[in-house]
Amino acid sequence: MSNIADNLRKNSELVDCLKVEGVKEVHFKEISEETGKKINTDMKTMLFSDVLSLELGEHEEFIREIAEKAKQQENLEKDILKIESSWKEYQMTIIKKERDNKTVFLLSGTDDIRGKLEEDQYSVSTMATDRGLLDNPELRVKLKKIEEALNDVSETIEQWSLVQTKYLNLEIIFKNDEIRTQLKNETKEFLKLDKEYTKIAENAYTNKMILGICNKNTFNSLENIQRGLEACQRNLSKYLDDKKTKCPRF
Repeated sequence: MSNIADNLRKNSELVDCLKVEGVKEVHFKEISEETGKKINTDMKTMLFSDVLSLELGEHEEFIREIAEKAKQQENLEKDILKIESSWKEYQMTIIKKERDNKTVFLLSGTDDIRGKLEEDQYSVSTMATDRGLLDNPELRVKLKKIEEALNDVSETIEQWSLVQTKYLNLEIIFKNDEIRTQLKNETKEFLKLDKEYTKIAENAYTNKMILGICNKNTFNSLENIQRGLEACQRNLSKYLDDKKTKCPRF
């Protein structure tokens, strides 16, 4: 009787293990493959006679490992979801200003964005080494997705900051009548880049949601704008250097 009672108690404990949050169909499949018996994934409807027929006690260590792994993966999934949700709700700070009779939209709050990125990218990199991730393709896909999204945000914000600084410097210069007259092609190019940049910044001012704005398309557009602004800067510098040569007092 003692052995029967111990067996019943052990089986009952193992069933309780499989009732913990996080045990999913994929885990029951692993147990079925180990025991060679099909398991009803709805533990609430499982009869005690079903429990006994599974002979779970013969696979106690394996089942407890599966239950622990499932719990670990559940916590991991919650952590991933927490990071993902926070970024889905994160809004960019774009300031609308009047500058020399023109409306400009300026990216702000970049220190806060960088701080949050640093914290969450570290968390993601730590999760990537978690054992619970190794044999869960679904979790790996979710983590990879948020990792790529954070990388897109990081790269876009850095590129945006570079473009904004150069854009604001050149905007003042290309308002000069002499520069507009002497550098007509460069002025035309700058005005085109001005329009493209303003469109991106105004869209961010209107829509605000960072994941919808800071993506590969925006990064590529800003990168092209940066190249154009650098070309304008080079031609402007050449013009000013030539003018200094001809007129040292300039």
